[in-house]
Amino acid sequence: MTVTGRRVGISLADLTRHTSFSKVVPARVLDLSSAEWIVEAPSYCLRHGRCATLPLADFGSTTFDGAAVESTGGHLGAISDPRWRSARIRLVPRTAGYVSSQFGFGPGGEAAPSVLSRQGSAFSVAYTPLGARVQAVGGGHLRAGALLVHGARRAS
Repeated sequence: MTVTGRRVGISLADLTRHTSFSKVVPARVLDLSSAEWIVEAPSYCLRHGRCATLPLADFGSTTFDGAAVESTGGHLGAISDPRWRSARIRLVPRTAGYVSSQFGFGPGGEAAPSVLSRQGSAFSVAYTPLGARVQAVGGGHLRAGALLVHGARRAS
């Protein structure tokens, strides 16, 4: 992604199929305070703006390589660059299940990230079936089907 003024450029490349997609869209409001690399389940929006998370499809795995950010001040750095501040993210149990039974979808799963590469600019994300225990970054285990909770503290 690139931001120039109030225009946001979005580019995706599928290196396996040798296809790509690019689009520039205008934005009224921009939050340039963070950068994220995300693999997530789609949402289905019902009446009155109520949305539900659909089950994540078994996408196998995907790799983010050469992941870097350039600050508004011009500093370019990898994810692990010591100049960046980070937020601790923890998973908490879901109180409500996916909408899979309501819409006839399968149980889905979760996107489980690997540790960062030594250069701090690459990692992979693998599909893990719901209910499976996955190895969390930095040790510990997470149970698939949990919610992400962002903290404002600096990660250690």
